[in-house]
Amino acid sequence: MRVHGLPSSVSVAAVLALHAPAPALAAEADVADPTTVDRVLVIGEKRARTLQDTTSSVLDWSAWLFANNLLDRQYTQYRWSDQPVALLGAPRVAGIGFEARW
Repeated sequence: MRVHGLPSSVSVAAVLALHAPAPALAAEADVADPTTVDRVLVIGEKRARTLQDTTSSVLDWSAWLFANNLLDRQYTQYRWSDQPVALLGAPRVAGIGFEARW
């Protein structure tokens, strides 16, 4: 487990012999809340949010499924209080990946 320097930012990874000859399992999970936003870029209001991102893979040739913003939380990354401008957060994304090495 890695705990980053910013409060409430947690990244957890579990890897079990990912490149071993026998089937193996790797998993990763990330959780972020509003305190992980770069405070230099934040101007105006900031709302609370929690995201769940996940990635997992099986076998030494690394085929995996992934999902970002798994619960499809809608949020504003940051916005300016004096202008009608806002940067919206990441949408839900799911997919598959494959990596082979020889």
